[in-house]
Amino acid sequence: MTDVQTELYELLKLFDGICKENDIEYFLTGGSALGAIRHKGFIPWDDDIDIGITRPEWNKLKPILKEELPEGILLVCNDIYPTYHNPVIRIVDTRSARITRAALGDGCPKGQFLELFIHDPVPKEKVTEHKKLFCTYCELTTPYLNILMQKFRLLHGLKDDEIAIADEYFRIKKTCNDSELQKLLSKMEEEISRYDADKSDYYLLGWGTASRYYPINNYSGMRFEKFEGLDVPVPIRACNNLRIDFRNEWTDFPRLSNQTAPHTAVGEPGISGDEYMKLVAEDISLEETNEMRLALKDINLKWLKERTDRDKQMLAVRMRHAKSIDSASADIEQMYSVGKYEEITDRFSSYIELKKKSLNYTLEEDISPMTREILASSLVMCGRLTDAENVMDVERTMEASPDNSKTENDIIRLAMAVPAFYDGFESESREMLKNVRADWHKSPSFRKIKARLDISEGIATKDAEKLFEDYSEDAEAAKIYADVLSLEGKNAEAENLYRQVLEKSNNGMDILDIKKRLSV
Repeated sequence: MTDVQTELYELLKLFDGICKENDIEYFLTGGSALGAIRHKGFIPWDDDIDIGITRPEWNKLKPILKEELPEGILLVCNDIYPTYHNPVIRIVDTRSARITRAALGDGCPKGQFLELFIHDPVPKEKVTEHKKLFCTYCELTTPYLNILMQKFRLLHGLKDDEIAIADEYFRIKKTCNDSELQKLLSKMEEEISRYDADKSDYYLLGWGTASRYYPINNYSGMRFEKFEGLDVPVPIRACNNLRIDFRNEWTDFPRLSNQTAPHTAVGEPGISGDEYMKLVAEDISLEETNEMRLALKDINLKWLKERTDRDKQMLAVRMRHAKSIDSASADIEQMYSVGKYEEITDRFSSYIELKKKSLNYTLEEDISPMTREILASSLVMCGRLTDAENVMDVERTMEASPDNSKTENDIIRLAMAVPAFYDGFESESREMLKNVRADWHKSPSFRKIKARLDISEGIATKDAEKLFEDYSEDAEAAKIYADVLSLEGKNAEAENLYRQVLEKSNNGMDILDIKKRLSV
């Protein structure tokens, strides 16, 4: 562990102990849940811990934390520190000096911190209006960060109702003084948290750009995973949450360029947060810094609609180009029928990239429905499930439904079969595969998860060697074949192949399993 991770781990142990002593249920979420499942601890480059808790559990825990946190460790939230302005609750160790730049001038306690994300239930039919309300609430509670601009940059554009939030932000800021704003925020928080879990379909994990609506069934129980030696709870279907967070690539390590700490922080070892802030105040006017950030936020919000419109215009030009390719693709059905999947995806490579860059836009034009279906099917046959989701506009929270097309439902089933397997719901995973269209049974996505299911039941699946032959450069296919060799008692061959996989695999779940098997 890094020095930062060591500090965080001590805070986690303290928090975990308080929760266990008082029968409070919490769970790891986001990157911390991914770390527990894929690494049995911190993601190596991570620098925070994300903790989830439902509002009823938080209401029980809050007074306990006020009483039981040791000296130097403080609970920081809006109603205790009115200048905090953050929908995420923090437990701050003021004996250290780790300060995020965005919070440099808010006048609140500084130091290493745990972050607590309250999960509120939401009925399916209320999600759209709830999203708008929550995003507005976040924009109003975070005077330095621009939530909408961050969403624009990270999530590939903004929907029309999200753009309207900027106008609402300026209207409220213009008409409310500070005390009126605090009352409004309190009312908004009551509205956000007003639904009952037993009448809802989703839990909201809420924080600006990272806001997610997870199926409430994913939280129907908890299970425990190792986290640097500590047994920590995660939702019973945590891997399905990770698919929603990180798409189907949640099992894989990101590129080296993305293996960076998510928070930009300042601070020095061996000094408290208060001491560090005194040094900062000698050279930096925190009041001027806050005013500058507020002014910058206003500028960004005012330009947001124009930037969005410009993006849409550029995307529309590219879409017209994609439609011209579509009109010249009369032979696409014949190409698919004879297995020319890569030729089809190559022909529409520009369109595939366009859909990736317009995930959050509703574009008025698109290629024909038939072409989209064939293109998505070709992507599945090439093992590119996430690209197939993008092409068909399949959202990560969608479930198989009569309201969807057959192609949409089969993409959803394939995508959900993998986390169902890793979450321990093998029979559900098999049932999903059983309902996937027959021609997709030859796709690498289908064959891999089917083989993993067989191996988990001690079946030396016959397709494993053929899978390895068909995809000889695919480390996952090699891992699956090595598992079959191990089942057949061919231990020397299996170990040799496992070691080859370790050298080239990007799949963290496979690496974790191989290291366990080889005890390395």
